[in-house]
Amino acid sequence: LPQTEKARVAVSALRLANRLGLLGRVLPSASPPTDDATPSDHAKPFSQADLDAGRIGVLLCNPSHGGGRFIAVRAGDAPSIVKGAARPQAAALEQERAILGRLAALGLPGVPSVLSDGGDAISYWFEMPHYARAEVKSVADIRAIRLLESWTGGETVNPLEAEPLRSIVAASGAQTLGLGGLERLSSLRIRRAAMHGDFAPWNLRKGAEGLVAIDWEWGREDGIASLDLGYGLLQEAL
Repeated sequence: LPQTEKARVAVSALRLANRLGLLGRVLPSASPPTDDATPSDHAKPFSQADLDAGRIGVLLCNPSHGGGRFIAVRAGDAPSIVKGAARPQAAALEQERAILGRLAALGLPGVPSVLSDGGDAISYWFEMPHYARAEVKSVADIRAIRLLESWTGGETVNPLEAEPLRSIVAASGAQTLGLGGLERLSSLRIRRAAMHGDFAPWNLRKGAEGLVAIDWEWGREDGIASLDLGYGLLQEAL
């Protein structure tokens, strides 16, 4: 959202280049395989032929992620999203792929499936279904609340022992909370929950069986309940 104006300028420039037949010169080419490369080195989500035929649309990404990351849409009967990164920026992407696998193993609803993944010495990528339609306007929507409830487990933990809140408390410092605030937190027991980490309306999409949360870069399976809801409400207020 903070990049809206920059994105509009970039999209306008790309559309103009497309109309003038210059898009092929503007967009980068896929790296051709070398003769001594192994089949695993060729693990790519799409080929240069896909790019040339217009089967791939590149989405503009958050500049803070660095130029080595991309998100692309593969066109077809069942469009998919491909998230990829050059090796220097691949660690966060591999972490997101790992959390999706662990959450899928738990059978949690609203978690996108991974259709394929791969990598080579210079890049890493994985592919998911494309959920194009935003479904709710607020995380206070009852469908969003029910999704969060479905991620909540039965185990309870002291919030100061849970990493997400422990980091927040350490960053804010005891002086901000005050002695009473720390005592209050130390006496609580809060249920464990899978956490999305960026639970906002623009990351909640329409899936075949209900809401699907996309963009799990900050996700974890060992969070605590209610932090996602509070974060989402703050994002809406901002």
